[in-house]
Order: sequence, then C-alpha cells, then structure tokens
Amino acid sequence: MIDTKPEHYKAMNWCHRNRITVYPKLRGSKYILVHTKDGVAFSSGKEYNIKEYQQVIWDYYLYLFRQYRDVTT
Repeated sequence: MIDTKPEHYKAMNWCHRNRITVYPKLRGSKYILVHTKDGVAFSSGKEYNIKEYQQVIWDYYLYLFRQYRDVTT
C-alpha cells in the first residue's frame, strides 16, 4: 500500500511547476528511478521492484522539493 500525505502532493505539484519529473525506467526485472530537471535526466541507479518504486517515487518528489525549493524560482 502506498502511503501518501498532503506534503507528497504539495511536493509533486511544486516539482511539476518547476519542470522536475520523476519516472521509473525498467532495467531487467527491476526499475530505476529517473528524475529530469529542465530536460536533463539524472538517476542514482538504485534498483527497486514494482511494489517498492511506487512509494519511492512519492518520497523522491518530497526529497527533490526539499532540495530545490530554495534555489529554484
């Protein structure tokens, strides 16, 4: 079950408004998460199974929001 809170939605909306997106990319039988900022793709390369990556996407948006909110206009 995915555990989302209001701050997850706030973070995702903020990221989208600032051209930051997160998406899964299949690598073999696992997924890696990729985030794009201004059209440039980044990935940690960490692999997740299908049940894990859905929650991690929400948490990653929150992480990116906290990382970039003070430096992005």
